[in-house]
Amino acid sequence: MFDYLEHILLQDEEARAALRVLDKLKNSISRTLFIVDADDKIAGSLTDGDIRRGLLNGLEISQPIKLFMNKGFRFIREGEDNVETIKSYRKNKFGLIPLLDADGRISKILDLATTRSILPVTALLMAGGKGERLKPLTDNTPKPMLMIGDKPIIEHNIDRLIAFGITDIYISVQYLKEQIMEYLGDGSAKGISIKYIIEQVPMGTIGALSLINPIQPKWP
Repeated sequence: MFDYLEHILLQDEEARAALRVLDKLKNSISRTLFIVDADDKIAGSLTDGDIRRGLLNGLEISQPIKLFMNKGFRFIREGEDNVETIKSYRKNKFGLIPLLDADGRISKILDLATTRSILPVTALLMAGGKGERLKPLTDNTPKPMLMIGDKPIIEHNIDRLIAFGITDIYISVQYLKEQIMEYLGDGSAKGISIKYIIEQVPMGTIGALSLINPIQPKWP
């Protein structure tokens, strides 16, 4: 899972310390730091290129990174319609973009190599059926847990949702539910939230939606 916390550094740290952090980041494309002040509000971004430019302009490697950072950084805000903005960032090959709350604090850092958008919705996956048409494959394995390539069907679905910024997911389960719940857990391994609706009898989509409280879609 992408750990965005390793990309955050305080503005009073030395540029030397920032170089050490940048050097430890695995992917050269994502070697960007986001700099915060003492109140955890974002103040700028920093790459090794910013440090080199600062040194060429007379700064010292022992000076604080707030003197080196780029204050004209790009970002997106929570709760806004960011679809077109993210499309533009992706088109221009930007790698990491911070997601800021109303106070200018970093809620998350998005890796645009894997995040296509941020949709402000909650997802419901129906995974309670017996998969009768796939017998005998589903005799001992629920259909959502059948493998496609190196991971089960339901994980492909969840990863697709994550790619569009959907991180709040409900899964309706019944048949061999323990296999699904044990495999996916609470979603924290993927940086998302997964909650389960246990069907006593098959209830269909509308029935499952009625159990999601307080989040309910508004039907047209």
